[in-house]
Amino acid sequence: MLLLSNSMINYWLDVQAGDACGLLFEAVYVKRTIKDPRSTDAQDAGQYFEYIATGALAYGGKIPPAKYKAKSSTLLPEYEIAKRQALRFKEFLKQIKATIVHVGREVIDEAKGSILHLDLEVELPKGIHRRIWGPSANLSKPVIIDLKFTAGIDASYGDFAWAAEGLPKKRRLISQGIHYHWTTEQDFAWYLADPSIRMIRRFYPVNISDETISNHGLFVGETREEIMEAIEDGFIANPSEDRCNECPLFQTCESRAEMPVPQLIEL
Repeated sequence: MLLLSNSMINYWLDVQAGDACGLLFEAVYVKRTIKDPRSTDAQDAGQYFEYIATGALAYGGKIPPAKYKAKSSTLLPEYEIAKRQALRFKEFLKQIKATIVHVGREVIDEAKGSILHLDLEVELPKGIHRRIWGPSANLSKPVIIDLKFTAGIDASYGDFAWAAEGLPKKRRLISQGIHYHWTTEQDFAWYLADPSIRMIRRFYPVNISDETISNHGLFVGETREEIMEAIEDGFIANPSEDRCNECPLFQTCESRAEMPVPQLIEL
């Protein structure tokens, strides 16, 4: 069975919406000849944050490098903030009396056709666990904590706005928590750390209803069928000069765009 990760599902939604290329999806998630090239400096700083916070290694088992000011031993501002936020996260774990049991564990559920890469799993004293997650808490399994070094923590508008009151309506953001809980039946939480000098943080434990879990299982099955059809029929290119210029397949792709699309301006 084709194993689906949450990032793979979201990437496929981008392909279906016309915001990403099917050929790049195939290379990243089906053929696995390249990793997702859509990495940014902010994501690099996020990997450094996670490494300091938990010891988690980056892609390929490498230690995420710190970045310094030119000809200096002083960290770049975003990396200095990442380090400080990571140390604050360690203190947070002490405050909730969490014991780390796994870092960076890969979970494969063949029956559900799901694959996960978990940032962190911790055990909590049962009283604290129940107090945070309420009567539905699964006390028999460790808690999954997903770390994010991200802007927009207190923003209410935008695709990556993390204000708590708007999250239930943000499918792309909340799908991770749903997919992880559906796969593992473990309680899930996000820990968000702001990369700005404000140094704000949020801890979002998630309660997921039985109906949401059931609907997600159906959605995963439908998504798998769509991808399997594309594997059989062939993935469709979606070239645009902006995307193609940054694509690692550019040199060999016969569908690449090499000129801008005329956009008629009516005055």
